[in-house]
Amino acid sequence: MEQEIKLRVSQIEKSFPGVKVLDKINFTVKKGRCMCCAARTVQANPP
Repeated sequence: MEQEIKLRVSQIEKSFPGVKVLDKINFTVKKGRCMCCAARTVQANPP
């Protein structure tokens, strides 16, 4: 049985000066599922 799709995200891009952090990301979230997208944050210019 196929689950109902509650959220669909397509072709997401994100960049900061000099750095592309997401390049055409796609994902779907189905009913009854819990999704997490996490990344480590790195400080560009340490004190």
